[in-house]
Amino acid sequence: MTTPAPPTRQTTPTWRRVALHVFRIALFATVIVLIRQQHVWLEAQASAAGNDVPLTRLQAFYPSAAALSDVMPETGGRTVVDTDGKPLGYFVLTSPNADHIVGYSGPNNVLIAFDTKDQVLGVLLLRSGDTPEHADDVVFDESFMRSWDGLTWDVAADKRDVDAVSGATLTSLAIAQGVAYRLGGAKPSYLFPETPTAPQIKPIVPDAASISPIEGRDGEYDIRDASHQTIGRLARTGATMKPDAGYQGPTDTLLVFDTVGRLKGFVIDRTYDNQPYVGYVADDYAFPDTFLGKSTDELAALDLAAEGVEGVSGATMTSMAVAQSIVEKTKQMKAVAERAKPQAAGFAPRLRDYGTVAVVVAGVVIGLTRLRHVKWLRVVFQVVLVVYLGLINGDMVSQALGVGWARSGLPWRIAPGLVALVVAALVVPMFTRTNVYCHHLCPHGVVQQWVKGRLPWQWTPPRGVVRVLDLLPAALLAWVVCVAMIGLTFSLVNIEPFDAYVIQTAGWATIAVAVVGLVASLFIPMAYCRFGCPTGAVLGFLRWNSGSGRVAGRDVVAVALVVLAGALMFAR
Repeated sequence: MTTPAPPTRQTTPTWRRVALHVFRIALFATVIVLIRQQHVWLEAQASAAGNDVPLTRLQAFYPSAAALSDVMPETGGRTVVDTDGKPLGYFVLTSPNADHIVGYSGPNNVLIAFDTKDQVLGVLLLRSGDTPEHADDVVFDESFMRSWDGLTWDVAADKRDVDAVSGATLTSLAIAQGVAYRLGGAKPSYLFPETPTAPQIKPIVPDAASISPIEGRDGEYDIRDASHQTIGRLARTGATMKPDAGYQGPTDTLLVFDTVGRLKGFVIDRTYDNQPYVGYVADDYAFPDTFLGKSTDELAALDLAAEGVEGVSGATMTSMAVAQSIVEKTKQMKAVAERAKPQAAGFAPRLRDYGTVAVVVAGVVIGLTRLRHVKWLRVVFQVVLVVYLGLINGDMVSQALGVGWARSGLPWRIAPGLVALVVAALVVPMFTRTNVYCHHLCPHGVVQQWVKGRLPWQWTPPRGVVRVLDLLPAALLAWVVCVAMIGLTFSLVNIEPFDAYVIQTAGWATIAVAVVGLVASLFIPMAYCRFGCPTGAVLGFLRWNSGSGRVAGRDVVAVALVVLAGALMFAR
């Protein structure tokens, strides 16, 4: 009698496993895209009255503020006036210009108040995409918030020596960078509001047909011919001149440069000075010789006294003011060009970033090799993880972080170490069987490993209780989607324990979640990771494993979350 062969185990075809795995990643990406699109729409609605700042908030800088003027096209700001219509100063907002600059989890909108002399009266944080705890730490740090007081527009734009706020490093650095970026735009010119025209410079550039402003270059224009080809550059000095320059007032001079950046000539335009004196300067053939043919770098470094420039006879004050304005304007042009260089590179990692990357690399190596079985190495690394990554840097993956980045993009320029951590957390489980973040890079997960099994009495929840607890991460993820898509002001750090490790900014809600999770882990091993962590649920969903080829409950939840996000978008 022949013994029948044992039944063979049917395995899921590889193509099906791959297809289902790609489908899961696509669901995750869809939610990210929907959050991003909804955020853009919500921001557009908020910016409809973007400059309508309540007078009660402005009165901190302008006590007699009574009304606001229309938006100033030069700066995008608004003038504040008193009951008699007298200007008290003006303010600009960093949003939306600097919305691409993200702190811990989102952009900030900062009001920058100026007096009538272009000096900063103060800054005010109107809105922050970062956690309330981080934002509050910055707002209540008086030395940081007053570090721009008294600076002129140009000096504030060039300010880089800002000390970050302890415990809110990324938020404060993003605010400082946003202020600098916003002030790198056009500087207001109340004295010379008119735009230069091509006919004014035709004596120097006969082929000039039009001029167009250069974005981000205050008072600089491209000179174009009839075929719209750039044939030179125009710069006006009016914005750089002081109101008391010259004999009776400043003069706006149009500087014309060729395509290689050398001065071809200049035209004296509108003036507040005495007209006969201005005429003397314009008619003097020797006066321009000091400047013509020089590059912007040479003009910016020009020492008028060393060059023997004494001015035009009969119009000394006027001509010296014009000469000084040429030097000052070319200095400004050079500074703007140099300031653009680091922004173009835009990548300046700090010591903490290198430290985070080192920890991430070590965690990935340990998690994917046999080194994870070396007990002493594992223990040492866990201590480093909790102390450095958790308590010192506060670099952890969370829903608050994920939603903030989904809305505003990856802040790889300002926080490359944190970006590396998130990329490792997402990418490694997609292509391996290891959830490297939860098992080897999460400080809270490590602390749970330390406390599990410490009590002799352990509790195994009944199956019915387990089923209910299994629904908690899904419910939390649904709440995350609602907060992100509706634009609620609820702080998502409150549903997870990770911010509790940032002691300086930790709120009571996140501390409570952390404590409850650890206490529960004394009785149920890894209780928070198993039943309470929405971030861990997302990473587990993206993990490639033996069950990747089977449709499971998590797939139903993921589809439901996509449907929820889509419904909230279309319901707007």
